[in-house]
Amino acid sequence: MSHAYFELGQMWTSYLDMEKQFIDYLKYVPLTDDHKKVYSSKLLRLMLQLGGYIDTAFKEISFCPDFNNNNDCLAIRRKTDKNGLITFDTYLTTFEPIYQLYSKKVIVKQLQCFSYRPLLIDVLYPFKVEKNRVVPKWWTAYNRVKHNMLKGLKNANVENSLSALSGAFLINLIFKPSIISLLEEGVARSHLSPATQPLEWAKCDKEFSIKILKQEEKSKNDLVVTVESKLFMRINRF
Repeated sequence: MSHAYFELGQMWTSYLDMEKQFIDYLKYVPLTDDHKKVYSSKLLRLMLQLGGYIDTAFKEISFCPDFNNNNDCLAIRRKTDKNGLITFDTYLTTFEPIYQLYSKKVIVKQLQCFSYRPLLIDVLYPFKVEKNRVVPKWWTAYNRVKHNMLKGLKNANVENSLSALSGAFLINLIFKPSIISLLEEGVARSHLSPATQPLEWAKCDKEFSIKILKQEEKSKNDLVVTVESKLFMRINRF
């Protein structure tokens, strides 16, 4: 296994397919506060896809050459090669020190306007773990769906699906080879911004942005990379 799936854009393409499934579902069950607990077999299938996707994505990242000397990543590689079980908290403890996963946020964009109901427009922290838990709530929901689809069906709801989808979106934006691929394909846009005056910014072409990420060039200013899908937005500073 290698991280080439990110570099080739396959992980992003797969993500967009799952996001489209969710947005299509929202045509019938709009994204509002009073629909958060609505569940269905369609969302169950999506949750299963999302869980497998995120598990695969973390494994892919662990095979990045940058982590050839990281013992935790090497342990994930060995288990992957042997088809061994890797728990989700293992991914979190491995990559939290590298990416600060718990504090990373995703903005949920407004899709439609329903004046008669409050819109569920929010800022999500997909990998944040609540007190007395070892994994995010949506991952627990995914496991319940995965291991007992009939009893776990209620866990395949709008709220958990949205949270899991935001995790799948975010995982594409923490890994530099993925961000570079998104810049190359024009999915991401970038600019330079002084750390002390973040509201000021200057244009930064794609090639220079990529060189900064690859550490082939330096800038006295922060590189700001923004990625938007139809549902989410994330702004990274490097």
